[in-house]
Amino acid sequence: MSKFCSECGAKLNASQKFCTKCGTKVGGQGKKASTKVEKKTNVKKDIRGKYKGSFLGVLWSFVNPLLQVLVYAIVFPYIMRVKTDNYLIFLICGIIPWTWFTTSISNGTNCITLNGNLIKKV
Repeated sequence: MSKFCSECGAKLNASQKFCTKCGTKVGGQGKKASTKVEKKTNVKKDIRGKYKGSFLGVLWSFVNPLLQVLVYAIVFPYIMRVKTDNYLIFLICGIIPWTWFTTSISNGTNCITLNGNLIKKV
């Protein structure tokens, strides 16, 4: 006798514990399972969706900090006449963590703001 998922209607094997299509627990209360496979696909979808309309795509996340380093490497030593030993290494050690930090804070606050209805339920 064939089993079907209660959420999406996909055909299931007798040995399956979770639906491979939607992640619902077989024979459970209809709650979705959080598996590593589901999380990885969500991350891939998020990255693809974020850079979907841009010319460089995902490559833009690497090019953006490098362009910032390039601009600062030209502006400060040559135009502003700042003298620092190993300035490029100093700059890279600051720009890359700062970019990561600001992106993390920005995405975190956006996530909380956009999912405010879930927070209100708790």
